Amino acid sequence: DLGASIVIRRVGDSIMFGGFEEHPIVWPETRPTTPYILADFNWDTFQPIWQAAIQRVPCLEHIGIKTTVNGPELFTVDGAPFVGPIESVAGLWVSCGFNSGGIQLSGGCAAELAGWIVGGCAGEDFVAKFSPSRLDLGKNLPWGSLAGQCAEGLSSHFAPKEQ
Repeated sequence: DLGASIVIRRVGDSIMFGGFEEHPIVWPETRPTTPYILADFNWDTFQPIWQAAIQRVPCLEHIGIKTTVNGPELFTVDGAPFVGPIESVAGLWVSCGFNSGGIQLSGGCAAELAGWIVGGCAGEDFVAKFSPSRLDLGKNLPWGSLAGQCAEGLSSHFAPKEQ
């Protein structure tokens, strides 16, 4: 339910759900030694997600929560993946940073990237939205600046849109 910023799916005989906060908490700058980091569960942050899930699937209110997992999800600064050539390294092409949009975007991005590699060009709209050159990745921006941009991009990415 994109409007409520929640995801619900069946896993075996259970229901798994999660969501995105309207005002995401930015992870502190770290150099983790493990790719899997979890944080303490924060009920205050989770409450709007829980209420949205109950509204979509009312029986959840009476079933309860068996397990909680709270951890960071990685997003690019503007929320869009990087797909295309890295201009500073000849022959290096990337397709990464899909975060939560990977399933929806992967097929179209793969087709566009293959055409770009083989044919030498991609659609102008595609390049503007996904090319790594859209951002100055060579800048060494301070963590606070990047963190703020990521939080702003994530909250606007999942915010309800006016029609």
